[in-house]
Amino acid sequence: MGECSSEARAVGCDPMRRRFESFHSPQQITKLSKSIENLYSFFFKLSNTLIRKVIKAVLGVVGSLALVMFIYGGLVWMTAAGSNEKVQKGKDILI
Repeated sequence: MGECSSEARAVGCDPMRRRFESFHSPQQITKLSKSIENLYSFFFKLSNTLIRKVIKAVLGVVGSLALVMFIYGGLVWMTAAGSNEKVQKGKDILI
């Protein structure tokens, strides 16, 4: 019942599809394909949202650390009081 002749295979007969369709009605196949599509859409949106949140969090932390380092380096440089070592230390922190 599920087999195709060699001539039918040449024009696109798929024996596995015919077996599948013999057990399931077209309405069941449509429902199944829509369910799979909805599941794929759900996981795509979930991963997309998750990736965005992780990137935002990482950039927020990195930006905050950079701000703290700029402030600290500026303070070290400004409070160097003419000491070349402290001026260089402040510049190194900024860079």
